[in-house]
Amino acid sequence: MKLNAAFSAALVLAFIAVCLPASSANMVPFETDGDELYVYTNYFTLKSKLDEMAQAHPDIAKVFSIGQSMEGNDMWCIEIGKFSDANYSEHPGFYLDATHHGDENRGTETAMFFIEFLLENYGKNATANFIVENRRTYVTPMINPDGNIKFVRYNDNIVDLNRNYPHEWGISAENQGASAGSEIEVQNNMAFISSHNLDCYFSLHTGTYDLVRPLCDVGGEYRGFRPEPDVVLYDTVCDKINGLIGMGYRGSSGTGESIAWAYGVKSVFSLLMEVCIDQDLPVAYEDARAKLADPLKACIFMAENADRMCAKLSVETVSNSGAEAVFKIKNEGFGPAINCTFGFAGNSIHVLEIGSGNISEIKFPAEAAESDSALSMEYVKIKGMKTQGGNEVGEVIVQSAYALSSDELKSAGGVSTPGFELLALAAGLCMVLICRKRRR
Repeated sequence: MKLNAAFSAALVLAFIAVCLPASSANMVPFETDGDELYVYTNYFTLKSKLDEMAQAHPDIAKVFSIGQSMEGNDMWCIEIGKFSDANYSEHPGFYLDATHHGDENRGTETAMFFIEFLLENYGKNATANFIVENRRTYVTPMINPDGNIKFVRYNDNIVDLNRNYPHEWGISAENQGASAGSEIEVQNNMAFISSHNLDCYFSLHTGTYDLVRPLCDVGGEYRGFRPEPDVVLYDTVCDKINGLIGMGYRGSSGTGESIAWAYGVKSVFSLLMEVCIDQDLPVAYEDARAKLADPLKACIFMAENADRMCAKLSVETVSNSGAEAVFKIKNEGFGPAINCTFGFAGNSIHVLEIGSGNISEIKFPAEAAESDSALSMEYVKIKGMKTQGGNEVGEVIVQSAYALSSDELKSAGGVSTPGFELLALAAGLCMVLICRKRRR
């Protein structure tokens, strides 16, 4: 097949941009026959781009390394959030990574467009404002710097990093490494995920155009895609993304993937997105944006809804009919709340399940309204995955307590109090939230 001169030049220039040192690689975009040619971010241009964006927004962004590759190249990460917020450490955590495979630059580019969206639109766009001010967002655009420098799939040990994670490792994979979690890049990423109390993990790849769900192991045998223990949650999220950008889902391509480890071992909702069929052919800048516009929408959706990738119960309204104290409990999460126990003034009520978007009325006897007390809630917000070593399920249990005095409950009268947050402000609501992973 013959290539025209402009396209041949484009390929050569793209190869040069990937392979030459930083000083040379900064010569992008190029000009060819009067048309601007955009070459995707590579390892040599990554750090300067991240620094430039962070330095322009020092109050909400900072760049750091999560560790070094086998060849000593830093795995750069950017953290975005409202650092000055006294409650910043309690904000839901969202983690986006890309380019486990060194030749999948469009994953990196999608991550860069996501960073740019947050930083350049902060103060101008309601969604960007919400994510920055209400999330701890971390983005590692390139997990495999050594592979990217050589523009190959594997790291310098010829290992597929996304087959090396120590969950269901070695069941069905090629180039999975000498042992589970043997590669330093994988170890660095696992350490980061483990230490940052994440609510949602989203990993970007290229090669197809679909979502990939974590592999569930049954008896140590790889059988392709099977429903997760949190199948309703995963179905809901995948359906929402499909409705947003027309992207379907499938099962894993092999075992030992990062999302299977993060979900199976850490009980963090985890999903992989293949952002496009193409790999790294250079295109015009606006074409690059157009090709990745829909995957960018998915990244924004995941960050915006990071705290809903599970069950999430809240008190919608409170009322006192004189005969009963009534709490309306809403599940704002995308998954069902399981084994819910509510306690108030010495009384306890158990509800097996509250589905996503549903409201359940929890009623306590009249005498409950006569004493100062707190509504306690305990429920399973995410089940987690069965592990290869047994049938354990890593459930994440949430405990919440909503303090409310008898006078305040009486003041609710026989009419529901809309927006419990307003009542909370007037009443001096005290909320305690504890999450713990319980093995059963």
